[in-house]
Amino acid sequence: ELGRDHFAAALDTPGFGASSPPAEPPSLKQYAAIVAAAAAHFGFTEVDLIGAQTGARMSVAAAEAAPDLVRRLVMIHAPVWTPAEREAGQKNYKATKIERDGAHLLAEWQSMRDQMPPGADLTLLSDLFADAMLGLDRAHRVWTVRANAGYVYEDVLPHLDTPILVLNP
Repeated sequence: ELGRDHFAAALDTPGFGASSPPAEPPSLKQYAAIVAAAAAHFGFTEVDLIGAQTGARMSVAAAEAAPDLVRRLVMIHAPVWTPAEREAGQKNYKATKIERDGAHLLAEWQSMRDQMPPGADLTLLSDLFADAMLGLDRAHRVWTVRANAGYVYEDVLPHLDTPILVLNP
């Protein structure tokens, strides 16, 4: 929808979608550096960022690192975690184990469905599900959870001059 009257790009986080994983687990600031690299690649000197969950945190980290580049932020599902929740995110999250009977697929589908609003388009959910299943059992899938847990954006947000819209449906 955004691409109808704006240039819109969806960036793969390294190791997700069609991109290869880096050699070592990156920090959220390293993930966010991709935003500046993509903007430079396309010749943009200002960008508006929309991010959900990890993307929301990456957007804040990008605005922190390059305040002249990031004009506005839209953050979707922007949780504020307690120190205990951050610690659990760093230690307890594991890649999904692939089950022979496909039970892991139903569990993932139900998890994603439960995050959608009631009456959401199941075709959209199906498309999102297909993307989310890429590399489901790979160990690097935990990297973004750990990177998220290691970046306390609540400490950064008060210092940004960037206009921010937070949507927590």
